[in-house]
Amino acid sequence: MAYNDPNWVSEDALAALNMEKQVHSDEDNAALARRIFMEQAPLAASRIAHLAAHANSEQVALRAATYITDRVLGKIGEDTDGVDPLAQFLADMTSNAEQHANKRV
Repeated sequence: MAYNDPNWVSEDALAALNMEKQVHSDEDNAALARRIFMEQAPLAASRIAHLAAHANSEQVALRAATYITDRVLGKIGEDTDGVDPLAQFLADMTSNAEQHANKRV
């Protein structure tokens, strides 16, 4: 829900968070936050990819596309330990596709 979503009820969100703390009583606040972020990461990634492809604003689409490119290939000028990020990305994609294809056989 967006922060301006009329269905957002902060008391409900706090109650849900308190329930999370009770269920996962072994986690400190930092671990709880990391777990929540990890659980939401696929949705966040999907949203960013959708914005890159379908945003109404060219600026938003460019920023989303740049973010994705930087995360996958690395920012220009970053130290990559001599490994070409694009070549590594393509090699990983090829390897994953081959593994997937071999599982179907």
